[in-house]
Amino acid sequence: MKDETIAENMAPAAFSNVVDAVKSSLTTGDSGVRLAGVGLDGGALQKSVADAVESALSISVLDALLKGWHGVKSITDLTGREGPMDGKPRVAALAKHKLKVTHTPEIRLSLGEVADLRTVSVPVTLEVEASGVVLTVVDREVTKASAGTLEPKLTVKVEKVKVVETKLRRIELSGNLMARMPAEELEPSA
Repeated sequence: MKDETIAENMAPAAFSNVVDAVKSSLTTGDSGVRLAGVGLDGGALQKSVADAVESALSISVLDALLKGWHGVKSITDLTGREGPMDGKPRVAALAKHKLKVTHTPEIRLSLGEVADLRTVSVPVTLEVEASGVVLTVVDREVTKASAGTLEPKLTVKVEKVKVVETKLRRIELSGNLMARMPAEELEPSA
């Protein structure tokens, strides 16, 4: 499995929907008043918003899944503070299950360092139906996914309005070595 970001895994049309929604939200003030007096250049704004959206959606699909799995007892027993540190690989098999991970990046419209004009939250929810996942853990780190399939579904909202809801490509976990991720990085953010 190639570790891709959510932005790389999205269809171009879905990505464009997010860019357009963020652009619209950024050019409208909190009270619904257009920010026309700011003198926003349409072309520059489009490029800047597209870059900001890509950065906000540069969430590693694999990292999001690992964070979601961290709360599963069989994984926590191996990766938690009491997990073994003897260099021996241990296997955790996960039955068919669903997990949901939410990340909320923010995109800001500002006048240089002078003032923030507008901040737009872009909640990203990754729901995954997983089957037959087998993870290997060594010294409290998930090091390998040696079996299983993942069916990810993505929902992206802008200003509490759902702008994208789509299925992402099916992921086959077949013995691919994953980047080692220490347990403290796996803990879900508050």
